[in-house]
Amino acid sequence: MNFSLLDKIDAVRGGIITTILRTEGHTYKKRGARALFAQGRHAPVWGNLGSVCVDQELLRQGGEAMADGKPRTARIDTREVEDADFGYGTYCGGVMDILIEPLTDAHKTVYRELRRRLESGRQGWLLHDLDTGELRLEDAEPLPDDRVFVESIPPPVPLYIFGATPLARRLVEVLADMDYRVHVVDWRQDYLDGFAGVDGVSLHLDEFPVGPGEDAIVLVMSHHFHRDKAVIKEALSRKCAFVGMLSSKTRRDQMFEDLRRDGVAKVELLRVCSPVGLDIGGRSDAEIAAAIAAQLVQWRHR
Repeated sequence: MNFSLLDKIDAVRGGIITTILRTEGHTYKKRGARALFAQGRHAPVWGNLGSVCVDQELLRQGGEAMADGKPRTARIDTREVEDADFGYGTYCGGVMDILIEPLTDAHKTVYRELRRRLESGRQGWLLHDLDTGELRLEDAEPLPDDRVFVESIPPPVPLYIFGATPLARRLVEVLADMDYRVHVVDWRQDYLDGFAGVDGVSLHLDEFPVGPGEDAIVLVMSHHFHRDKAVIKEALSRKCAFVGMLSSKTRRDQMFEDLRRDGVAKVELLRVCSPVGLDIGGRSDAEIAAAIAAQLVQWRHR
């Protein structure tokens, strides 16, 4: 689950959280996708499950759910061009069953506990009681129950960005709503100060934190040749899952030559993605950040 969503859940005063239970045919989002609506707002404050017409139907039923304190399930049918009941008119060709839950103080307590669990790298199971609206967090997968919607929530992928540059700030903004636990590492305190107040980011004034392991993504972009080389060498020795470096091809080739002289095997260097980011012709920081984020999405869903 995304930390930015958990932050929003904790911040809103009154609202609903909507979760897709099941789908048929083609739908924009699939099982487990969420959107959070704050009371008095006409668009989601986080996430999106469909068109504006779908949002309005969720808000209508969400108002009823908040009034009686009980969850409900809405069926959204987008198979027709015209819809006499709700006027969806999306003609997407699918059906979504969506759980609508009023966001109570008890729910917020459970989501806070979930955040603590995920931050410690542990998995959890969220149990949504479809009758009572109770939300529970369990340590192990429960037995099947038709009246309980169960979600397995793995911890987000740890992602370490070495170099607190303006481009890194752009990248963090792009990654904010994806399922990563973002860490920014730099030896320059004033550079890290530029990330103060950014939600969901851990800052490290360090050469290489203890954290990155075999499940971690490491992105190197400090522009300091020797420091970047040390980070890549350490990331490869720890068998980090993805290692990417922002660099020109000339700088990359010199970096790899130095690493080979330091004893790093050629087969290991093949694991380093450099220049990192899909080649979509990006030039500005925003475009390059989008290219890097796109490559990470492609890599995760390969």
